[in-house]
Amino acid sequence: MLRLVSEFALEKKREVQMGRQPWYALHWPRVEANFERPEKLLVQAIRNLSLARRVVATLDCERLYADHTLNVLYALDDRVDIRAVLAVLNPTLVNWYFRKKHIDINIKGVYLTAVPLPRAIVDSKDTSTASARLAGLADSLMSLTIQRAEARTAEGASLLQRQAEAVDRQIDRLVYGLYALSDDEIAVIEGAFDER
Repeated sequence: MLRLVSEFALEKKREVQMGRQPWYALHWPRVEANFERPEKLLVQAIRNLSLARRVVATLDCERLYADHTLNVLYALDDRVDIRAVLAVLNPTLVNWYFRKKHIDINIKGVYLTAVPLPRAIVDSKDTSTASARLAGLADSLMSLTIQRAEARTAEGASLLQRQAEAVDRQIDRLVYGLYALSDDEIAVIEGAFDER
């Protein structure tokens, strides 16, 4: 009897009424192809407000499936290098922007897609572009992070951490340039992170 009551209630769902899905399917079905993309970004969906880094994103090349605790981002245009987008989302500037604009623990997909991306990261086919430089720096940072996790000694891990921080600063400088920020604006942004 319980099954019939549940089935009856589920048959009233809007998607079932419209013929889009059977009553026993997920309420908001996911598109498998989006998870099967060869490259996509995974972004943590919930972050403590006291953390300086509000946006934590990584590149997925293993076609992982994500649950509700991760946002999945991918490029609709093949001229956009997803690694360059990764490099724009993780730096100090976007984290500062999120701390000022979004004052809840959620890092929603609509927040992420509303981040104004610099035009320079489009059409990444030319290896001399800012997009290609950002993508290369993102690759370097990911490589250093993996190496640090696999380091056998504390000294080795410390060295790799310093190298990663240097690459992170290079990304910050390049992103500041793409957004044409003045020295005073950069000082405000970096000062906010120094306070923490």
